Amino acid sequence: MSSVEDFWQENKRFVLGVAVGAALFGIGWFASEETLGATLRTQRTRLSTIEKQLAAPRFVAADQERAQAARDRAAEAVATLSGAVGFKARPEFALDGTSPASRYFAVQTRVREDVLSLAGRAGLSVPEGLGLPALSPTKEQEIVRYLEALDVIDRAVHYAIEAGCERIDSIRIALDPRLVSGKAIPDIEKTSIEFELFGGSGPLTRWLASTQDGRHGGALLVDKVDLQASRTKSDEAKLEVTFRVAHLYGGEEQP
Repeated sequence: MSSVEDFWQENKRFVLGVAVGAALFGIGWFASEETLGATLRTQRTRLSTIEKQLAAPRFVAADQERAQAARDRAAEAVATLSGAVGFKARPEFALDGTSPASRYFAVQTRVREDVLSLAGRAGLSVPEGLGLPALSPTKEQEIVRYLEALDVIDRAVHYAIEAGCERIDSIRIALDPRLVSGKAIPDIEKTSIEFELFGGSGPLTRWLASTQDGRHGGALLVDKVDLQASRTKSDEAKLEVTFRVAHLYGGEEQP
């Protein structure tokens, strides 16, 4: 016993310190186990719930049917819009299976002769080149677009003759820059045909209105209109109009 008492006397502070430390460790362990254990159990329960939700089908057949119906309605709306806005050239201004270059030369030669002859007899001044490029296009897509622009010009000149206009001062054709550069067009391709006319405001107004009645193959799509009094003549007006030849691709890039 004396040896135990001697050890206690010599090491009681150390023994007490170890005992107190063990007690504190035990208290901390149980406290952390209570807190962290509860958190861990909560997270495990949440994980189990999420796994069950992921395993279950998110959509049923009715959801798929509703989605398909919505897609069909959207496709129908795009087709309707494309039909209303997309340009349709008259057959005499479309390719006919022959060489595109030969077709372009034949059509633009015929239209120039007819239009200039009719305009001359009606007293309407028209640019001899009709806004066509000095050098004939060589790429098939560009040829198609210039023929479509020529279709618009032919219609517009006939409307101008019928309205009694005096002078078409300039005609300018601008293809969509993306078509010229060869870039993909995912939305709307637009060819612009700009007209600048001078004359009495009455004939000019009648001409603009007549481009919408569709008598020569459908209404022309108007993008911009600017009617002003002439700076040089009090009885003359100046009308600037930009028509658009549009092709909609409905979210699919042009091939």
